[in-house]
Formats: sequence, C-alpha cells, structure tokens
Amino acid sequence: MRVLHTIRQGIATKKILSITFLLFLTGFFFFPGANLHKIFFYVAVLPPFLLTLGRSDIRQLLNSRLAILCLIYWLYSFLTITWNPETDAADVGKLLLRLINTACFFGIVLHLMRITRDYDRVLFQWLCWIAAGSAVFSIVYFYSSHPFPQVRLENCCQLHHPILGASAYGLGAIISYYRFIFEPDRNRRRLYLLIFFILLGDILLTQSRGPLLALVAALGAGEMVRKNVRLIASLVVIGIGYVVLVYFDVIELSRFFTRNNLFSYRLEIWHLTWEKILTAPWFGHGINSDETVLLSVGEYALHAHNAYLASLLYGGLIGGLLLLTICLVSLVEGLKQAHSRHQVIYLAMLLFGLVCMLTDGNQLLTNPRPLWLFFWFPIALLAARQQVRRAQHPASRKEE
Repeated sequence: MRVLHTIRQGIATKKILSITFLLFLTGFFFFPGANLHKIFFYVAVLPPFLLTLGRSDIRQLLNSRLAILCLIYWLYSFLTITWNPETDAADVGKLLLRLINTACFFGIVLHLMRITRDYDRVLFQWLCWIAAGSAVFSIVYFYSSHPFPQVRLENCCQLHHPILGASAYGLGAIISYYRFIFEPDRNRRRLYLLIFFILLGDILLTQSRGPLLALVAALGAGEMVRKNVRLIASLVVIGIGYVVLVYFDVIELSRFFTRNNLFSYRLEIWHLTWEKILTAPWFGHGINSDETVLLSVGEYALHAHNAYLASLLYGGLIGGLLLLTICLVSLVEGLKQAHSRHQVIYLAMLLFGLVCMLTDGNQLLTNPRPLWLFFWFPIALLAARQQVRRAQHPASRKEE
C-alpha cells in the first residue's frame, strides 16, 4: 500500500496525467483514427488516471447531476445490446470497453479540472496552437498533391472524412475566437484572430456544411448572450446578402446546399431511419443492431448521420429522452456559466457540438473518436464548472 501511495503521489506531483491528457487531445488533430492514438490513451492516459483515482473523484462524479445523467445514458445504451438476439460475447466485451473508455474520458476532465487551477485555460490555449499548426500543415500537405479547390480538404493523417475534421477544427475556432475577445494584450489578440481565420479557412476547404452552420449558430448564440449587436447584425447582413445573390442568380444555391444538383442524401437517410425507428419506438433495436439503409441511388448508408435519430434507433423513446435531458441540462448550465463575462465560451462550445450532431454521427458510446472532442468534452467541462459554481454558491445548490 505504501508503494502504491508513493506512485500516486509521484504521478500527482509531476502532473503526468495533465501532460499526457494534453498530448492525447493533440492526437485528435493529427491521427484520431489511428491505432496509435487509441494505444496512447490506454498506455499513457488511463493508467495515471486510475492510479490517482480517489474517493474525492467518486464524490465529485456523484455530486454532479450532469455526470450522473451521462452515466445513466451510457449504462442504458450498453444494456440495449440485450434487445438484439444476435448479440454475442464479443459484442458485450466491445461495448463494455467503450462504456469504460467514454466514462473514463469524462472522469479525467472532471479530475484535472478539480486538482489543477485554471486547467481549462491551459487546455484552451494548447488547443488553439495545436489546431492552428495542424490546419496549416494539413492544407499545405493535402493540396500539394490534390487540385485546389476542386477536392475537399481531408485533414492530415486519419480524420476519417472531412466532416469530422471540420468538427474538430470548428471547436478550435470557437476557442480562438473567445480568446481573441477576452485577451487584454493587443498582440495576443491579433494572434488569436489569425488562428481563428486559419481554422475558419480549414473548415471552408473541407466544404462541410454542417460544422460551418454549427459554428455560425454557436458564435451567434454566444454573442446574443453577450449582447454583441454588431456581430449579430453582421451575420444577419451576410445571410440576407447570400439570399439576394442566390435570388439574382449571381451564385448557385447548389454550391452550398446541394451537391450534383441534388439535395443532400441525408434527407433520405433520415426518412429511412425514421421508418426503422417506428418499428421499435419504445426501447429501440439495440446499440449493436444493423442501421444500414439502402438509398434510392442504389448506395448503402452505414449509419443515421444524426446522433439524435441514432439514439432513438438504438434505445427508442427512452434513449432519446435521456440524451435530450443531457442536452437540456447542459444548456441550462451553459447559460448559468455565461452570466460570467468570460465563461460564455462553454455555452458556445456546447452549442457547436449539439448542432454538429444534427448532421453527422451515430453511436455516442465509443472508443477514442473526434466526437469525444467536440461533443463529450464540452459537456464534461460544464459538469466540472457546475461543481465549481455550486461550491462557490452553496445557496444555489439548495435551490437546485
């Protein structure tokens, strides 16, 4: 026991977990789909966390309403494997590992936010630099061998497809924007503004409409909370200008809303997925059920391309309500945090993730994937901030 205590003290003192977690987040911009990224999580992130895990961390988890809701959702999602008669031992083991990994990622954020003062600021600053550097490298490397701009940018290494890349870099864009807004030093403000435009350019080059709309929605909502009339008016003017240009045939609507003169295939995917949902509306088909649908063009879509519909497909109305509850409680906490002038960033990050999941994604119980960064990460940060707020204002805790 003394040896174990010494090891735990050494890990905590030398901040090993803080460093390895920052490096793990870096991997979301360089090789999130590679086995190397997953192995790093198992070897360099999980062991220090499990070794330093204590009663205080368990209490923190149990005292967070948001964390408990997430845990209930994960457990229910895992239990839906019993709905599927084709479930075998391999499915159980695979999904149990996903449950543990997702919960541990959430717990690591809570743990580091508790033991390290202003750790979120360290995270934000790191992510800004990493995202900017990776975006520049991706753009230069990719277009050195692909025609510009006819081919959609696929960010460096294994980001699976452009949408996931745009979603990851979109979160960095939100962080850099608010670092620019609240940074008192003029030179640093210019640097963060440059980073914001680099990341915005990366998203535009991926030609991913969902993350771009999510970015506009998140920043627009955040600035509405801040009562930034100028930016809101600018967004409205840009929107009106776009409609006018389309109306007078200056630009084609298909350049943004359609491809190959056809509306997005997602509309058909969502319709077919909804039909499958109606065949098992209450409890769903199970998280390991086949969600493939055949499109009218003869191609197969492997998943719902909408995390909310997918949750209904897997877990039925119960699963959908659990996910909706997590989203609503997170939004309420985000609004409470936004009352503080510098904390509106949490609300914007959350909204970005919530909107991104409208047009892409399926299973939310996963091994390391980019959605950990743009979906579960903001929710975990809000759960941690909720703990801080309730500790600082005991009266608000009683009201809740």
